[in-house]
Amino acid sequence: MSGNAFHIRAGDLADLDAVLAIERACEGAPQWSECVWRGLLQTSVVSPPFRQLFVAVDRGFVAGFLVVMLSGEVAEIETIAVMTDLRRRGLGKALCRHAMRWAAERGASHLELEVRSQALGARALYLSLGFTEQGVRRGYYQHPKDDATLLVTTL
Repeated sequence: MSGNAFHIRAGDLADLDAVLAIERACEGAPQWSECVWRGLLQTSVVSPPFRQLFVAVDRGFVAGFLVVMLSGEVAEIETIAVMTDLRRRGLGKALCRHAMRWAAERGASHLELEVRSQALGARALYLSLGFTEQGVRRGYYQHPKDDATLLVTTL
């Protein structure tokens, strides 16, 4: 990540407030409850399916996050968000690449995700990382209503 002022690391309970603030500020994020986040952070690496929170830290502050789940040979990016004013700086791509390496190192052969069909920037990011479109789930998202585009890549 040379030339960038950020780094990626595993997240922990100390990051919870920052993660919640970023999630709440991102309209398209799933908006998980604090209870869900606490459960994820307390059990993420101790029981299958394995889940991991990664955070992008920019100048000492959490600027974005990603949650990846591993179940057998398939991994899934469950959620990803970057602070609005820090987008288009490579944080999302770095988070995805980190998750891809993490999953591959643990035996995953594929990584999949769902993205809002209208999120053209996010879809372009995933396509640039080698994902291909595999289908659509009509009416999957609410607030605002949107379809989900299913994407997958081999690791």
